[in-house]
Amino acid sequence: MSKSKRQTYYGSGTMYEFAKPATEGWTIPSTTADIKDFVEEYALDTNQIGFLKNGFQVSVTTNTLTDQSDLGEMKIDVITEEQAQMTFALFNANGETLSRLYPTAKTVSGVTTVGGLANASQTDHVIMFVSANKNEDGEQTVFIGMGKNTSGFNLNWNPTSVEPFSCQYTVVPFNTDGNLFRIADISGLPSLPIATQ
Repeated sequence: MSKSKRQTYYGSGTMYEFAKPATEGWTIPSTTADIKDFVEEYALDTNQIGFLKNGFQVSVTTNTLTDQSDLGEMKIDVITEEQAQMTFALFNANGETLSRLYPTAKTVSGVTTVGGLANASQTDHVIMFVSANKNEDGEQTVFIGMGKNTSGFNLNWNPTSVEPFSCQYTVVPFNTDGNLFRIADISGLPSLPIATQ
């Protein structure tokens, strides 16, 4: 295994969110060239969900089965289930942001209504994070996953500071292999976000 480049889990970046495209067979790309193309296609200012505060976090947890024979001749220790959560907070958010991030929120003519399980969207959302930091080869870390926000939210108004809008997504597998997300270091990315025409 080669030594890690000077890429660290440090700093922040740009966050994108959009509904999973309905195209049949759509999946998260698996090569660096295809991930670069993916960023160039979807890292649009219209997909940027807001400005991050305190970065972007991903946590993966597992359930395991550990057992052994009576006399200890054989032991097993296997992962039986894995879950992942994506967490971030937005420095800026409004009602339309809520309607993009929370399944029962809907914005119509500038008015956002929250609540109503019968109206909940079941759409999986693509979350893409592109780190602002570059390693010595000019590469930026790109994270792409899919998920649903099922954890609720808090809105806070504070007279002495901005209260970021916290978001938590439960990661959903993006293929039948159960893959949760992809992460890669990509060089030659354009300035982000890319302006839509």
